[in-house]
Amino acid sequence: MRGSRIVLAGRPSIGRCRRSFTTASDAPALRCVVSGGGITGIAASIALRQAGHQVTTVDGAKMLGEQYHGLATMLPANAMAALQDLGVAAEVEAQAQSLERLVLIGEKGDKLFGEVDLNATAAELGLSGGFHGIELETLHKILHTRLKQCSKGVKHPVALGTSIKKIGLSPDGALQILFNGKGVKSAKNTHLLVGADGVGSHVRGTVGGEDPKLEFGGCGVWHLILQKRPDSVDPHTAVEVWGAGSRLGLLPLPGGKLFCYGAVSRRAPQPDSPKTRVAAFLKAFEGFHGYGCEHVLAAVVDGHAGTVDIAFDYPPYVTSATWHSDRTVLLGDAAHAFPHCSAAVYQGQSLAACLGDTTALLRALSASACDVPTGLAAFVGARQQAVDAEQAAAKKVTTESQQSTARGSSIRKWIQSAALSAIGGVGSLGYPALLRSSLKKL
Repeated sequence: MRGSRIVLAGRPSIGRCRRSFTTASDAPALRCVVSGGGITGIAASIALRQAGHQVTTVDGAKMLGEQYHGLATMLPANAMAALQDLGVAAEVEAQAQSLERLVLIGEKGDKLFGEVDLNATAAELGLSGGFHGIELETLHKILHTRLKQCSKGVKHPVALGTSIKKIGLSPDGALQILFNGKGVKSAKNTHLLVGADGVGSHVRGTVGGEDPKLEFGGCGVWHLILQKRPDSVDPHTAVEVWGAGSRLGLLPLPGGKLFCYGAVSRRAPQPDSPKTRVAAFLKAFEGFHGYGCEHVLAAVVDGHAGTVDIAFDYPPYVTSATWHSDRTVLLGDAAHAFPHCSAAVYQGQSLAACLGDTTALLRALSASACDVPTGLAAFVGARQQAVDAEQAAAKKVTTESQQSTARGSSIRKWIQSAALSAIGGVGSLGYPALLRSSLKKL
């Protein structure tokens, strides 16, 4: 319910859990509601179910996964570690493109800001999953299949066309949740509400007593998938080309495909039309060279790369500083819309943070003996420290690159701090010390 406020009294203890994803047999399970059937919501539902908790997952959409059409992402080693915890790493790896290098160059192709050996970076972090490129539709389907496996006896583990209508509070501090829709009608005595319902989160308005407005994020973003990757693009190298206030990214995908994304800084949103979108994309990045990006732009023009469906968006953010209460927490893009708590403001760690959030949340709850308010406070506080460190490293690399003084060591430091900021990849809530230790060694 948008604009409502939840005031929670007391911190009732509701059982103890082992420090793992499995709840002890003599401990009562938590009753949980997950709002959102996207990647983060389904991942959270899997993690909670694997731990033995009771989970009701709802989504207001009529179909799952439509928002991921034409989108892809790099899965860094810390994301693969989280997927391992969720039981899908092997299947994801089988349907993803392995990546060996990340290269950052200037827009003319004559300045190498940095080249990173991704396998060596993963090894330095003690992570074995490697780096991969994957389409988000594929990842979402894999996770949804896993959720079905974890939801034996439940025909539809995600109640579609269902959203939260009203939230009340019982005398013992549990949430009383009513839903809109034909599926689930209510969730009584709920111990934990997870808001994983995206940037435009409805749950967000119930956390801090107000419904924050979405603000312009300062840039416009294009993205498209070429069905045929130009031969000049190395299938195992991810590339970012940085210009003045703009950057163009190339991410190899399985089946000879290539994901392209471009971002341009803007003072205010400008009109967008599907009819002029391709021309606007080409104009924004004309003259970019190096590592095959000029051939990618040519392929978009002549159509040799197959059908090109370019999407455009202005990623928003919110200015509110509250993203959890005693029994409610925001995960994924619902939380990442806050610039101060996002591991993805400056680079592509958003999905890794989404996945890491889900596994780290379970560890925090377990460490707090399933005292939800205590566990959520520990989770949020620890994650904020890591994000602050990652953002500081990202700002340094951005500044150095703008001044053409970026070094491979500082970029590697940035990548490592970003990986550690997605706390599921570290495996415990002791990662801030690990982060500081790792950075001192570089």
